[in-house]
Amino acid sequence: MYEEPTPQMSAMVRMLQILVASLILGCVVFLTVAMVMAAGRGPEEAVADEAATPVLSLVGLFVAVMTLGARLVLRSTLIAQGVKAVAEGKDPPGVRAGAGSSPELPPEGIERDAFRLARVYFNITLLSAVLVEGAVFVNLVFHLVEGQMLSLAVAIVLILGMGLHWPTAYGLMRWIEIRLRDVAAQRGLAR
Repeated sequence: MYEEPTPQMSAMVRMLQILVASLILGCVVFLTVAMVMAAGRGPEEAVADEAATPVLSLVGLFVAVMTLGARLVLRSTLIAQGVKAVAEGKDPPGVRAGAGSSPELPPEGIERDAFRLARVYFNITLLSAVLVEGAVFVNLVFHLVEGQMLSLAVAIVLILGMGLHWPTAYGLMRWIEIRLRDVAAQRGLAR
């Protein structure tokens, strides 16, 4: 249906790329700090830390798993709410015309629906990346406290996972195309 993003959607993807990149970069900087600080520990501290039960590291692993679960629930809930709102001709929850730096909505029709869905995509992508970032920071703090490799490994895996949130214009257009089918199906059921 859509092959090329509009200039507004391209700008939205660029803004989202900057935000996700800054979240990832913040995690990488803190990862570097945590690794440098851990490398500065004396050998007797490292042996003592490795012998201790990694309670915080296990809590960090639990936080990471729960965060990923919450991310899945949040994404599916926001998608369902967004599709339902667009099908009803309304702005999705948390998405308002002209809010902040968002441009005004185009006139009624499929372009308006696509733009509303693009805003849903923006919110979902940003919220998902922020949730994962929180779990990364928790695990890096626990690594600083305990010195366990488990917390460091979990943080690194989560940072790599944040790359999955990298927005692209093609990904946005494909996502909108799928959601427009969902909107059409909802409108068909409402009749």
